[in-house]
Amino acid sequence: MLESKALKRRADTLLMLFVLIILSAASFEGFFVKWNFNGDDQRYSIQRMLTEEADRPFVYMQLIPSLATGLCQALPDQYREKLRANLEKHNFLSEDFRRTNIQSEYIIEYYLIYALSLLSLILSALLLRRLCLEFVCNPLAATLGAMLFVLLFPLLESGGGYFYDFTELM
Repeated sequence: MLESKALKRRADTLLMLFVLIILSAASFEGFFVKWNFNGDDQRYSIQRMLTEEADRPFVYMQLIPSLATGLCQALPDQYREKLRANLEKHNFLSEDFRRTNIQSEYIIEYYLIYALSLLSLILSALLLRRLCLEFVCNPLAATLGAMLFVLLFPLLESGGGYFYDFTELM
């Protein structure tokens, strides 16, 4: 009896995580389609941040580009070149999103920023669910509230969408 309750609880948790990840990915896709890491705003473009030419970006704007640069530099040279060639060959971001302009020398960093931003949104949803649980004490309401916020987040970015918005949210 106790084992079946524990098993059901684990299954419910896994299902909630699965749905939350799917909704976060859908929301992130909506953000990326709408703003494309705000590639039109050249003052804070990813390329300018990676080359440290951006207009004196704030520290929170530098977190993900610095992390992506550090992770890329930590890769062994031969693996980095192999990964870069593979990403250039299978560059789904440039294929699916025509406005995406990724220079070859920054393709690994760009994909890392993409992945870290998505991960930040997923973690934000989990943190928001946890926060809602503190206030409403109803797991279903907390989960639905977090999911609704994640889905509506791209709509809140009416003045511009930046890649660092997700780490700020987290």
